[in-house]
Amino acid sequence: MKLILPLLMIFIFSCSTPVSKKWNGYSLSSLPSRNIVFEAPGDKLAPDEMWFIVEVPKGEIHKYELRTASGTLIMDRVQCPRQIGDSGIWVQSFPAHYGISPGRLNVDGDPLDLLVLGNDDLYSEQIEKRQQQAQRVRVIGLLKMEECGKVPCKSDKEWLQDWKILAVDTRDPLFNKVITTDDLSKNLKSTLSNYFSNYKGQSSFAGKFYPTTRANEFLNKKEALDFIAKNFVIDGGLNRKKEVAECQELYQKTYEKKEMKTELDPNYLNCL
Repeated sequence: MKLILPLLMIFIFSCSTPVSKKWNGYSLSSLPSRNIVFEAPGDKLAPDEMWFIVEVPKGEIHKYELRTASGTLIMDRVQCPRQIGDSGIWVQSFPAHYGISPGRLNVDGDPLDLLVLGNDDLYSEQIEKRQQQAQRVRVIGLLKMEECGKVPCKSDKEWLQDWKILAVDTRDPLFNKVITTDDLSKNLKSTLSNYFSNYKGQSSFAGKFYPTTRANEFLNKKEALDFIAKNFVIDGGLNRKKEVAECQELYQKTYEKKEMKTELDPNYLNCL
């Protein structure tokens, strides 16, 4: 036991530490010619469909992210194992495919986040080969996830909205008949809720530990589509063209001067 505990602490520390540049997909000499964050296919979608680009496949513990300015996939961190209360149950790997809907941006320029169920082999292979392509998925609802801005959050007003849109890949026979969140099993809903209520762990305040996230309510398809229409617009990237160009110029010049230690340099990330 004396040996196991230090090893566990080393692992937990390492999984919460941003990874070095050797793990990411950036080329140090040039930026990608394409930016898939804004490249949505031109095919017509049904009213309840969206395009989806995977960032993290189901079952993965590595948190990959697409950088908005360049469209490049980097490995941001390793998800720490987190215990669900005192249950003895731990969460770590993603319970669904996680990614964005290309061209769908909110007022801050951030892409729409999607959780997608089904077609596991396809999305795992896309990340392994770094060859993501937008896939057609059906929106079925959303998970009302919230984050505590400053622990402890004692009132609902102190919790910050970070809702996750839920969708299914209808090519998977296990999910092709799922129309709304009411069609999901109780066990699957519990898996999703447990993960997003615990995956960031707890924070201490005045000698006590408090949750930093919570997710315990599912909304249906109509409510999810109304939320998307109200908060996200279809944008080909033109509105951010100047900002993206300035960010890419900073990236390139900094590397030429060899002043940036890794692609996770805060001066670069802050301009995204």
